Amino acid sequence: MKIKKHLRPAFTLLELLVVVAIIGTLMALTAAAIFRLKNASLETRTNETLSKLQGGFDLQYKSAVDLIRKEPIPDVTLFWAGGDADLAKAIHMKLRLRQEFPQTSTDLQTPASITGNANVDTALKTLYAPKLFFTKYPALAGAPYGDPDSNAALLMLVLSQARGGSSFSPDQIGTNALGNVTVGGTSFKAFVDGYGNRIMFYRQFPVDRKTTTDAQALTLMNELNAPPYVSATAITGKMDAIDPTGKLTAWANRSQLESWLGIPCDGDNRGPFAVSAGMNEAFGDGDDLYSFRLKGTGKAN
Repeated sequence: MKIKKHLRPAFTLLELLVVVAIIGTLMALTAAAIFRLKNASLETRTNETLSKLQGGFDLQYKSAVDLIRKEPIPDVTLFWAGGDADLAKAIHMKLRLRQEFPQTSTDLQTPASITGNANVDTALKTLYAPKLFFTKYPALAGAPYGDPDSNAALLMLVLSQARGGSSFSPDQIGTNALGNVTVGGTSFKAFVDGYGNRIMFYRQFPVDRKTTTDAQALTLMNELNAPPYVSATAITGKMDAIDPTGKLTAWANRSQLESWLGIPCDGDNRGPFAVSAGMNEAFGDGDDLYSFRLKGTGKAN
């Protein structure tokens, strides 16, 4: 007797297409989940690095401010301030911090003219000349204004100095956050984020929120000048801790100092802080991570 074999019919083309579509969807979902997990891990590592940098920066910045406050105000600075001691203290602090925390190539240069008074100009430029600690690297002084690589190199140098008994070792950040940048053909050590890209910093963020057309920069400045980064009772024009009396804001020669610093002296809070370009690896595109936010909200973006 013959036994009939009942063979299962093969998949139809439609069934195969459905199976392939399901497998493709599952693979896409899995890949997206892996990507999100990886990105979250890299962002967490970046936040940890930024948090450590902010801590080191705060320590060095406070030490510098404390030391500068104890310095006698130079006679020429008091003369430039018209004899106003509070104003002279604010001017002295701004220019000394420029020496201690240069953030651009122009901070490593001396301006051609300041007040228009040759004797006063000479005395001021001698007093507040860039520090040899930084100018001994001509590649940094000759870099384009705002160059991210030279800024990153300066951050490493800034935090490598000892001030007032406080010191900060780059090794405290962790070896996975140390890298290199090249400026003018010269290699410099730099801090890098979780994505392997250099981290920038601002002694003071050089944006005037009354005139800027950059929406992101305006948002950042508005945030810096609101709680928890400034007191809820802070008065507009007096939110800059360096100039709590607001004397610089009303000073007749304010534009001369601003030209030298490259930063508005309008009483706004401007930092300091470090910043990572984030996952997209481009500064200013909306996914940047800021160290100061970690202190206020616990999230860098």
